[in-house]
Amino acid sequence: ATRPPSRSWARDTAPVALLGALPALDVPELRRLARAIPATIRDLIRRPPSVSGVAAWWSGLAQAERLELAEGIPELVGNLEGIPVIERDAANRRLLDQRERELHARAATTPGRGAQQELGRDMDMLVEVRRALEPAAGG
Repeated sequence: ATRPPSRSWARDTAPVALLGALPALDVPELRRLARAIPATIRDLIRRPPSVSGVAAWWSGLAQAERLELAEGIPELVGNLEGIPVIERDAANRRLLDQRERELHARAATTPGRGAQQELGRDMDMLVEVRRALEPAAGG
């Protein structure tokens, strides 16, 4: 696999160019990139390329590349307008699953009543998000 872009490269690169570099990375590299430059990923979500630019970029990817991106950086895929809604929804659900696993892991290793209560509130919030995603009873 290729080497992930550096922090300085990602910081100084236009959003469209950054998006263009992502498909060259495999899922573990994408996850490392997201951990290494979370501010850049957040900036890309806050100030994304044009919807048409994202749509053109996404449609130019192979299905395997799309799946790797959705698995590796679901918060990005789930928040970029221009990516089909069904794929954004799947990425957001994947992100929700990841967050739930992270909270459960933290709860198992976090001492202290206050910290446990905070984690409980975070888990309750995720449960509410999951409920909101469920189809209404009766169709």
